[in-house]
Amino acid sequence: MDWVIGVDIGGTKIEAALVDEQGAVQGLHRQATQADLGPSVVLDRLRASIQTVLDRAPGPVRAVGIGFAGQVDASTGVVYYAPNLPGWRDVPLKAELEGALGLPVFVLNDVHAAAWAERAYGAGQDWDDLVCVFVGTGVGGGVILGGRLQTGAGGSLGEVGHMPIVADGRACRCGGRGCLEAYVGGWAIAEQVQQDIRDHPAAWGDVGPLETFTAETLADLCHRGHPRAREWSARLSRYLGIGMVGVVNVLNPRGLILGGGVLQGFPEWLTVVAATIRELALPSAARIVEVRQAGLGRHGGLIGAAAWARLQTRSGLSRPT
Repeated sequence: MDWVIGVDIGGTKIEAALVDEQGAVQGLHRQATQADLGPSVVLDRLRASIQTVLDRAPGPVRAVGIGFAGQVDASTGVVYYAPNLPGWRDVPLKAELEGALGLPVFVLNDVHAAAWAERAYGAGQDWDDLVCVFVGTGVGGGVILGGRLQTGAGGSLGEVGHMPIVADGRACRCGGRGCLEAYVGGWAIAEQVQQDIRDHPAAWGDVGPLETFTAETLADLCHRGHPRAREWSARLSRYLGIGMVGVVNVLNPRGLILGGGVLQGFPEWLTVVAATIRELALPSAARIVEVRQAGLGRHGGLIGAAAWARLQTRSGLSRPT
């Protein structure tokens, strides 16, 4: 059996597991990131997680693939910046781990990894030209054209969440204004709806403590038929649809795959996105693109990172640097 270790690192957790050539996950190990303690602590915990999985491996491990929640140069494995991991600026993650593990390590953005997983094993297996967009707390994307993952000159290609859709609009956590994420990201949904509840309490009624109202709360109310919640769902899905019109017009993909925690709560948004694309996108782009839901769930980033590492070793890039 040809084993590769896949790792998914975010602001709250580190997950590592063995992944086989069919994308099956075995021996999953999960622990808290403890990001607030800084890069050195996170690196120690990351090394320990990978070593735990290595010790459980039933056979030789070819490489390690890491999907990292931040801006990554996939060619060097350097993490430039990670908004949810304090202190992570210009960290040579690949070099640090290869020196400790003695295995080839490949690092890419976590959403790029999830997109590659969908291409290799999930909803995008039919297509060589696709865009994956994941809507969770934030909004990120991965682009595959001609069967090749595209990362851009600085590794940030696919940051569709920071594509402005409203001129001088809401402030985004990236420092910009009017970004797609500032409207449909989980944090932004909570902010907007909480403010609407303050402004129009009679329209909402008793919806529980304001400070605990989240995108998940909105989805639950919407599915129970709450009129104001349904109005907000319609508004937010339209924002997402308009953002995806821009993606489709610029990249002309054959497939558009949508996933992430927010969309798990609002699966009906896929229909709205598809209809908005048909309405507003260039006819030459709209007629060919198909919208699908992501198929791999919460372990997509881990699976994709492993698949990416396996591909790199087969391309002759297996020697640790």
